Amino acid sequence: MEYLCVMSGLFFRKAVFFGCMILFLSYADESMIIASDSLCNGFVNEMILTEANKQPRNEQAYDGVKDTSISQLQKIVITSGRRMRRFESNRSLLIIGPQEWIGTNKSVADVLAEHTGIQTRKYGGMGSFQTVSIRGVKGSEILVLLDGVPLNSAMGGAVDLGAINPIHLQEIEVYKGVVSSMMGGNSLGGVINLKTKPVTKKSSFDLSTEIGSFGKQRITSGVSKGFNSDLFLYGAVSFGHCENNFPYLDRNNTLWGTSTDPRNDDTIRTLKNAQFRSFDCTIHPTVIIPQLKKRVVSNIYFSDIIRHVPAQETKENETARYCEKKVVASFSLQNEDSTRFQLTPRIGYVFTDGLTEWHGSKKDQGFGSSHGETVGYTSSGMAENSLDGKLEMKYYPCSTLQLQGLFYCQAGDAHPRYARGDAMHGDWHSRRALGGVAADVTALAGLFAFATGGNFSGVYDETDGGVDVVSSKVIKSSDTITLLWNAEAGISFTPFEKLKLYVNGGRYSNQPSLRERFGAKGAVMANPELKTEYVKNAEAGLKFNSRWLFLECSAFYIRCKNTIEFSSDGYLTKPVNNEGSRIYGLEFSSMIDLTKYVSVDLSSTWQKSKNLDITYRRKTRMMPDEPECSINSSLKVKPLAGISLSYSFGFKSLYYHDLANTDSYRVPAFVTTSSKEYGSFSNDLLLVWKVNRNFDIKVSVEDIYFGKNHSMANSIEKGYGTVVTPATWWNFAAGYSF
Repeated sequence: MEYLCVMSGLFFRKAVFFGCMILFLSYADESMIIASDSLCNGFVNEMILTEANKQPRNEQAYDGVKDTSISQLQKIVITSGRRMRRFESNRSLLIIGPQEWIGTNKSVADVLAEHTGIQTRKYGGMGSFQTVSIRGVKGSEILVLLDGVPLNSAMGGAVDLGAINPIHLQEIEVYKGVVSSMMGGNSLGGVINLKTKPVTKKSSFDLSTEIGSFGKQRITSGVSKGFNSDLFLYGAVSFGHCENNFPYLDRNNTLWGTSTDPRNDDTIRTLKNAQFRSFDCTIHPTVIIPQLKKRVVSNIYFSDIIRHVPAQETKENETARYCEKKVVASFSLQNEDSTRFQLTPRIGYVFTDGLTEWHGSKKDQGFGSSHGETVGYTSSGMAENSLDGKLEMKYYPCSTLQLQGLFYCQAGDAHPRYARGDAMHGDWHSRRALGGVAADVTALAGLFAFATGGNFSGVYDETDGGVDVVSSKVIKSSDTITLLWNAEAGISFTPFEKLKLYVNGGRYSNQPSLRERFGAKGAVMANPELKTEYVKNAEAGLKFNSRWLFLECSAFYIRCKNTIEFSSDGYLTKPVNNEGSRIYGLEFSSMIDLTKYVSVDLSSTWQKSKNLDITYRRKTRMMPDEPECSINSSLKVKPLAGISLSYSFGFKSLYYHDLANTDSYRVPAFVTTSSKEYGSFSNDLLLVWKVNRNFDIKVSVEDIYFGKNHSMANSIEKGYGTVVTPATWWNFAAGYSF
């Protein structure tokens, strides 16, 4: 009882103090503006103090050289750490730093999947196609940004996170569930924002080399240079290669086995034709324009990958491969100082050129045409261009109110190209253009913060059409217009500085892709009558943050409607709308500093999904293709005599692929050589030795598996065979910087 009285008194005093501060700020002189964290995108708290006498620009000279030619308002910027930024955000937000992937074999998707509410789909070893789902919402409905530029294709499908080299990233932000309309996209399940390394004030150079299991090799180099007080540049280049010739369990296309022995025809094979090669670079110039008190921040990212394609079970490919070149460029004009009104224009450009090559069924059994044998060299591909423009506005009329607006537009062109041969499959030449407007309002009222917003957009789709020689149908040139709207609102309550409670809800819509609406040659039938997908999303949770503990618990509910799935008649597939699904669950995340040198991270997710469709005997939304329970934990020993150690452990409960939305045909998603299945386990170990100021060594072992091998059975009804992933990867990295 005494303890409760003390805690109640402490709570009362803090509440009175906080309320007095809010009251004071509400009536403070307008010369002081506090841009507090908002529900939309509050990552950095800025306190702007306007003085009667303006301070010279030398207070913020980038290279320490004084420049008195321009006067501006002096400002004090307080930038919080990742833990504090998570706490300040009034919704579910993950902020992941490079310490989770530097020196390891992990891809972007691997890193994401080690956190609550995120599952990965991996289709092979290093560099293989890889996507993620967030809270049960599939990857094709997750918006992925690189420095704010959308990477999602108008042709549909999930963004390939296996093709993005995380070595160039400084940070990954993940918005789960309810997302601000200011992100400028029609995301149904969340947003993944990838941020490349920024320009630094000091000149530096770094070089690292890596070797690993199954023939992995990588070398990376980066340089940062400040040429004068107004021009800075960062650049990096990386080369990578991996044979991916790991052993796997070949089940001979008998997932259920036989009645006498479920694995009597299984054999151990070595994966063939799975090599991966990559070259990628990034250039990040920043230019200061003192006359306008602006800075131009830009980034150009280029990647060139060659990914060989192994065959399905019982078959073998010798030459099949996928080649892709990608360019992502972003430019923004940002304020050098903070003012009540901020206007930021942004331009982004994405170019993707993908080409699939194979020699036909004589040498590539897993890549032969399903409608007859294809002999000789064949190649088909798609070139896509996308131009994205945004105009962001922020206005702080007083210390307790923030207004944000966004005008955005995007134009994309998807042009199929066939190098040679009889390519039976491919898309039509199609185009997409969209434009919209979004607005958000955030208000502080005592211990509460309120936010509401939404966006409205129009989408124009057009196709040239063509002749489908397989179905003998003609797709005529046509166009359509779709109107979309999204809306969200939320409230948070901060009874004292270490505790935050929040509730958010939103409604989001997304238009069918060009491939879903207009079809594809020899593969997908056109369905211009497809309805717009939409999702209703809600979440509620609490966050606690202290000097040694961060804790977040949240509950979520997702209702998907008009879900687009592909129905097959055994000859072609056709996209159709169905009733959708219901997904709900709980998430828990904590970061604990046990001592000065030891910290522990614990997180878990429990979720339940239900297929609400009765028209088509097909699954909807990964039911039950995701584990109901997943647990992630890590133990980190901070630098002691230059050595730090990190060990992580993960568990996913046994889950199934539902072949016909019934209990009669259920296939375990993970199959091992053990006789009894409880789920899947993962173990990762990372050792970092900082030899001296300039030299460090990193050794990692991932997916530590104590059996002989393991494999993942992919969805049969989606046309994939068994996909295998390697067990027990090791990696050695050495780096030098000065």
